[in-house]
Amino acid sequence: MKYDVTFTEQAENAAGQLDRIEEKILSLGEYPEKFRQYEREPWKSRNTRVVPVDNYVIFYIPNKTILKDPEMPLDGAKGTKTE
Repeated sequence: MKYDVTFTEQAENAAGQLDRIEEKILSLGEYPEKFRQYEREPWKSRNTRVVPVDNYVIFYIPNKTILKDPEMPLDGAKGTKTE
């Protein structure tokens, strides 16, 4: 059996969007408080930050935990943390 896979323009655009979002998330490891703080309560008092990525927004709270392995998966399943 043989298959011919053709990616549509929409699939390529979605993959590119996902790459841009992932790149922004991974960049937070260097400067977690780089982006502006969300201005509304109760999120402001929790130090919630806002990262724009094209037509999307990422909300996150900087974590003071230091990761030993920068290649740790985003779900934290296999990484080791130190405090």
